[in-house]
Amino acid sequence: MGVSKGRIDRLGESIREGSLSDDDRLLLADLRRTWRSSEKQLKIELEGRFSQNNFQFYSRLKNLGTIREKLIRSALPLSRIRDIVGLRIVISGGRGLQDSVVSEIVNEVNADRCRVIDRRSKPRSGYRAVHVELIRGAAISEIQVRTQLQHQWANLFESLSKVVGRGIRYGEPPFVGHLSVDAKSSVLELLHHLADLSTDIARVEESGTDTPDVRDRLDIENSVINDLQRGLD
Repeated sequence: MGVSKGRIDRLGESIREGSLSDDDRLLLADLRRTWRSSEKQLKIELEGRFSQNNFQFYSRLKNLGTIREKLIRSALPLSRIRDIVGLRIVISGGRGLQDSVVSEIVNEVNADRCRVIDRRSKPRSGYRAVHVELIRGAAISEIQVRTQLQHQWANLFESLSKVVGRGIRYGEPPFVGHLSVDAKSSVLELLHHLADLSTDIARVEESGTDTPDVRDRLDIENSVINDLQRGLD
């Protein structure tokens, strides 16, 4: 698809401002076809490459609402947003295997350019994983490589963000105006516990020790979040 970065970035400005023209909508539809094709092809390639491993594979394409949110939050041009096409591999092992999978993706998967973002050493709001930014032509994809514990933690934080706003994923305070006094207190306690859990997950994965205590705590926090969600239904 022969569209210049400048034209893509002008489309991004229209999305950010909420002022899409008919031409913008046609271009966005074409881009989404390109992104969807890239997502499907890359998922098939990764599943084939790691077919002998007991891994879980997921993929998704950001919708217009989440693209606009990202444009507003980051101030990046549309052509530089790396996670419109998102893929995830949840591995069945620890950090050593995680590093091996990332290395294989970087060295063996065909791409114009790869960049590794290691959020284990520099977590964002407690989130830990390794991301690979992969560029093929005009399509930028982000491949998240997570351990099982990192994945469980991320799912808990995502569930909580649906109750108190996605801003917590970026270090913003939780939105609690719609909650009762007790629920507000639970949210603040949850955020504290999840921060501690993130640190402890990193510690046990670095040391390779058994994790029954961490898994039990993940289950407990999951129950607390479920109770919060039920209280809003």
